[in-house]
Amino acid sequence: MSEPQKHVTIRRLRGFFGFLRPLRVSVDGQEIVQIKHGQEMQAALPAGAQMLTLRMGWTEADPFPLQDVRNGDTLVISVERRTALEMRKLKTLPFAIRIVRP
Repeated sequence: MSEPQKHVTIRRLRGFFGFLRPLRVSVDGQEIVQIKHGQEMQAALPAGAQMLTLRMGWTEADPFPLQDVRNGDTLVISVERRTALEMRKLKTLPFAIRIVRP
């Protein structure tokens, strides 16, 4: 029997990086939502979902594994603290994701 769909909340905290642009949230290569600065949205993760990816323009954040995510969890997206020099040399988006349980 296949794993059921998981319903989660995705919350993007306010931060200076990319505040004028939406983040495109994809699961296993399929976009599920676009989330703006300071916004919170409900989303359904497809059954058997493996990886979540954040994309802004042509750049992605490091993939986030979904095996520990449960139905009803909140995925909180925040900007990682970096120095000005580190920000200029970025190869990936400086976003981190953490799981908050209800």
